[in-house]
Amino acid sequence: MIHLIAFARISGKQYAYDYVVSDNEIDKVVQKQNKMMKTSSEEAKELFTTHVIKTQGNTFKDIQKLDPYFSHTILCESFESFLSTVNSETKLSAKDVASYLLRRFKEFNNRRFALHKVLYYIYADYLVENRYPLFSADFVAFDKGPVEYDIYRMEKYQKDQLLNNHSFELKVQLLPDCHDVLQLIKADVNKYENYYQDIWSTYRSNNPNYNITHKNGTPWYIAHNRGRNSSIKDADIVKYHKIEILN
Repeated sequence: MIHLIAFARISGKQYAYDYVVSDNEIDKVVQKQNKMMKTSSEEAKELFTTHVIKTQGNTFKDIQKLDPYFSHTILCESFESFLSTVNSETKLSAKDVASYLLRRFKEFNNRRFALHKVLYYIYADYLVENRYPLFSADFVAFDKGPVEYDIYRMEKYQKDQLLNNHSFELKVQLLPDCHDVLQLIKADVNKYENYYQDIWSTYRSNNPNYNITHKNGTPWYIAHNRGRNSSIKDADIVKYHKIEILN
């Protein structure tokens, strides 16, 4: 049997799609491979490799027996589901960005308030500029300001897991605006980290004159008025983020 395998290794996980034909159907392998390339975006083509392997059996387990490299691979039922899985695994998350901030900028150590503020500003600045989010996140209106709840929980109970995540460095390089993203992150850290840490340490975090995410009409203000810990909507960020920008 001849196996045409699409294979990707992302963030320590391995994924594959296995197309199998009999030994005398090599032309089908060529056709399938061409179709896979035509239906994949240029970005997607950078994420996976293809392999043609001959075995006695017609299952992926036969491939795994032949080559231990594929031992811990997750098999997808179709090439479409393989592409969908790979694409979703390469999207940035709040966990990826927060981990990068903690590892790259040591000033965030033990500065939870500043970390969440900067993470929010990175998200909001990119969203306003591009009209779509840089990373997946759910910012909620805590009393002190916008907080990404999963990061809040991980910081409190799973900080080692957060720090050991190095997915950002891989995923950001797949973005067409990678350089701009890195510059945005650096600029927002420089602009907001010390400012908000000073607010926290001088007990001004409840004062909207200083904690500017608390000004009337900000996305946090709108969400908090709906109810404590309500989600901050992207639509409100796009409309009202300008109110909370530090001049």
